Amino acid sequence: MTTMASCRPGDLDERKREVIRAVLKLTMFSLACALLIFKGATSGGALLSNFAKLSEIRLRFEGGAELKSTPADAKRIWERVAAAKGVDQPEHWRAVGEIALLDQEWGKAVLAFEQGIVLSADPYNLYLALARAHLVMGNSDGAMSNYEAVVQLDPKRSVDVYLLAADIELQRGNYPGFAAWCERARQSFPNSHVPDRTQGIAAWQLGKWEEAERLLQNAHQKSPGDPYPLYYLALTKSAQGDFLAAARYMERAIVTFREMPGSFPLPCDWFVIAGDLYQQANDLKAAKSMYQQGLVHCPQEQIFTNRLRAIQAVP
Repeated sequence: MTTMASCRPGDLDERKREVIRAVLKLTMFSLACALLIFKGATSGGALLSNFAKLSEIRLRFEGGAELKSTPADAKRIWERVAAAKGVDQPEHWRAVGEIALLDQEWGKAVLAFEQGIVLSADPYNLYLALARAHLVMGNSDGAMSNYEAVVQLDPKRSVDVYLLAADIELQRGNYPGFAAWCERARQSFPNSHVPDRTQGIAAWQLGKWEEAERLLQNAHQKSPGDPYPLYYLALTKSAQGDFLAAARYMERAIVTFREMPGSFPLPCDWFVIAGDLYQQANDLKAAKSMYQQGLVHCPQEQIFTNRLRAIQAVP
């Protein structure tokens, strides 16, 4: 159980990064693409927008990532795609490349994707696949060149491509480069809250409190139903020493998470953080309420009983 004392910058975000890395290593993502191609949905927009809608694939985030598929599942479906498509079709080479990646035959994968690009009238997905191949090989420059090719091909098909490129720059320690890709994403997708949320979280991680607050506020205004801008606003205000504002943001994040459609469970830690923040703001009544709600939501967690006992002991 994470407490306020152990809630370090990047803890939660790193767990989400692990999900992304798992997807990039072709467990879930490979299977999703294979199913969509096999069903005839071959455009990049379809691949990205329908990924979360596939009933055959489920991603749960409960104490970490649990992937409801295996590389063997993905490989079997890609083999069906390769057999169903002729060698003169780009989908065949896409499948050959994905199989090679699953078999860790990096060079073969790169050649297959490149061949598919030559044959394809719309190589958007193949450039994405080639970028993933370079990523798993550790070649970030190769990945970046292919992400650039993708956005040049169609700058308004997916915001996620910009953020994948931005993430590479952030991993390199190049915050200006990261911010530049986020700005490009904003220019192409002015109604999307994701670029502001992504850059806001990164700014929080780096201690850029004012920038983080501004970006996260923008993200919240564009998408009030997303609890994560509120969560990181709480952490930002806490880092600035404004514990009452932080606690209120945290409580709003909990309420918003509960109203959010989907199967992800509300983290028990959020009640702990909210209660601890209210304690730091000397609002013991509100802290007690948060711990009580946490105990109802997570009855197996002893930390809530301990926190409530500690409050009762306060004179």
